Amino acid sequence: NEEEEEEEYLLVPNEDHEEIVGTQIAFSAREEEAAEEEEEETEEEQHAAITPATANRNKEKFRLHQMCADGDVRGVHAWLRRNCAFQSNKNKKPAIAKKMETTTITKKGKALSSSVKKFFASGTPAATGQTWPPPPVKEIFDSKTGRKLTPDLENAANDDGDDEENDKENDKEKNEDVNGRDDNGNTPLAIASALSVREASASITEALLSNEHIDVFGFCDGDGFNAVHWACKIGNSKTLEILLTHEQSLVDFRADDLKCSTPAMVASKYAQLECLSVLKAFRCNINMRDIYGNSILYECASELGTLKERSKWHSKTRKFLLDTFPELRVAILHHADCGDHVSVRPHQESPDRIVAILKALESASEEKSALKASGGGFFKDEFHLDDSFMEADPEDVLRAHTEDYVATLAELGEAVGDTPIAFTPFVQTKRGLPPRKIKPVANSDTFWSSGTLRAASRAAGAAVEAVKRVAEGRNRHVFCCVRPPGHHAGLEGATENAVSSGFSIVNNAMIGALHALESIDSIQKVFVIDFDVHHGNGTEEIARSWTNRQKRERMQSSSSSHKQVFFCSIHLGDDGVRSGIEFYPNTGLKDDPLGNCLNVAIAPLWANGIEDKRIRTRKRHFDEQTTSSEENNETTINATQDTTTTTANATTTTTTTMMMNGAMGAESASTMNETGREAWMKAVKERIVPAIRAFGPNILIISAGFDAAETDLGNVGVDRRGERKPGVNLTPKDYEEMTARLVEAVESCPEAKGVVSILEGGYGSYDVGDSGLDRNILAKCCVSHIKGLSSFGFDKSTYR
Repeated sequence: NEEEEEEEYLLVPNEDHEEIVGTQIAFSAREEEAAEEEEEETEEEQHAAITPATANRNKEKFRLHQMCADGDVRGVHAWLRRNCAFQSNKNKKPAIAKKMETTTITKKGKALSSSVKKFFASGTPAATGQTWPPPPVKEIFDSKTGRKLTPDLENAANDDGDDEENDKENDKEKNEDVNGRDDNGNTPLAIASALSVREASASITEALLSNEHIDVFGFCDGDGFNAVHWACKIGNSKTLEILLTHEQSLVDFRADDLKCSTPAMVASKYAQLECLSVLKAFRCNINMRDIYGNSILYECASELGTLKERSKWHSKTRKFLLDTFPELRVAILHHADCGDHVSVRPHQESPDRIVAILKALESASEEKSALKASGGGFFKDEFHLDDSFMEADPEDVLRAHTEDYVATLAELGEAVGDTPIAFTPFVQTKRGLPPRKIKPVANSDTFWSSGTLRAASRAAGAAVEAVKRVAEGRNRHVFCCVRPPGHHAGLEGATENAVSSGFSIVNNAMIGALHALESIDSIQKVFVIDFDVHHGNGTEEIARSWTNRQKRERMQSSSSSHKQVFFCSIHLGDDGVRSGIEFYPNTGLKDDPLGNCLNVAIAPLWANGIEDKRIRTRKRHFDEQTTSSEENNETTINATQDTTTTTANATTTTTTTMMMNGAMGAESASTMNETGREAWMKAVKERIVPAIRAFGPNILIISAGFDAAETDLGNVGVDRRGERKPGVNLTPKDYEEMTARLVEAVESCPEAKGVVSILEGGYGSYDVGDSGLDRNILAKCCVSHIKGLSSFGFDKSTYR
């Protein structure tokens, strides 16, 4: 059987067959290599793009364009001289025509001159007794070319039989305009700017600019670039300088391409460092972004020919930009005074928080420039630390707080010595609250030490300095790495019905916001977003009070001022009805549309019975030394009290989320059934980002709390049985994404100047045995936030 024999043959090892197969594999490998080389060559050819100077054109038809492309400086000069003379003669009215303007034919049958006969023969009827001249010359067109005719009465008689020659000359005149476009849609100025020979490019550009009719803003039809963009693409820095000297406004002129690129963006994409230096000298706005919200650093060297070239020049271009334009870096404002605020015993809100964050930032590798703590991709030269800022002026603090409260702070600053005192009960007593509403001294979570006033003033000063820098364009994004926090401090400290000051002394965010609105003319709108896990009740109180005061003043004085502040808080909430967990500060249930306040309350994970098994109820050594998490559950843990007492809050379970659906926008039904991290990130995208874009702020101020992070103290709720349960469980990557979305939203606003972020909560994790709090999760989340602030482009493909 032949089939059986064939199968048997195939099963028998065959040395010749193995040799053939091996040869085929080797040949395939060589083929793949050749294909890769061919692909690289093709890539090089594709990126060796045709420029206006190298494009083919009709040389006879477009003589000026071709002379520019050939670098013929003398030819261009000669053409311009002839063209100027032609234009001069063309604008001069012929003497005979001027004379005949006043001539009128009155006698019937009067003989006409030969030139007049010739003119009438071109199509205008010669009726006896008709008033001279005939219909206006501008209404007479050549039947072949469609070109307007300007008759020269002296030479008309000599032009018989020369129609074809005249047509050719007319075509040449038409196509040799100094602003005319060749058959590729390129102007002579763009061709000159795109020349590879720099000297010729500069000389021809200078010659063309001497023509009074030159259009420096004209785009090329193909790519949407004009001369200044082509100079930046090719690297003709001298030509660029000549163009900008002629017309300063070209320095930030956007191209008509898909990304609306500025000259600086084009120079960055093609790694033209000399051109970037010229743009710097002419004070370009390096913070401008393309239509997708990407910074100039996002596409450094991205348009170079090969992967090898792009890899080589990316880091060089990027470093050059950051060194030449320091305003591209994120400024991190910090001062040693912020470490002088201490508590009476070990405390979660301590100077160790700042130490951990700064240590994580300093861990950036000098050589590889990647922060391991943030998962890579963040560079040390993208930020710089700065402590050169002053304490806040009393005037700035008084914009956000009452005179009585500021006087109380001053009194404490003079009276308190080396031993810290309980801050919240002292302030409540000064305000005259009844004894039953005053917090017991033993349970106070907020303290005042001899260095507190100095630390709080410096923290508020950082916020003021940050908004100044952003408004003046010295930095686009600023992070204030300061303490103590401030978003629970209202007009008089702890807000009405609040059981605590929540570690807050003065409201840094609102001090910065109101300084911007009341002291800086260019700032009309400020959007304050608070993403601490606890509602920013103090910030809302101040923002609402300022908004209402502005309305009253406008009504009384008929003021035309339209300055506005908008406050938005995304936070975790549970009213405790079902879970037995009340979450501090028991506010943020609903929006206040008239007061420009939007509250986005997120149902906790425990609302759906989701629990992180790693967080268990157990007695800890740390519990005997410190208070528990700030506002989140306001627990007091000390040597004589091992159990946890929680304080109030309220917000969304399914019922409370429905209360949020109002004038400021309703959440979808799916969001109402979601909890924790998923609901949080969805709300940022669907509720907060649209609100920012709709408001259109000049400055975005972020109250950046990191206590919604997984395993953080602030992310834990304690029920009546003493069980600890996680609430949101955000990751460092979530903080980066959330920040990047906020940055993208504000950068899409036409009048935006930048972002100011101010540290609020975030404390660390208990799970470290006997060594105290682990601040690692705080440091990671904060570094990721700064990475989001420095996001030079928002790659949505990496986010949900």
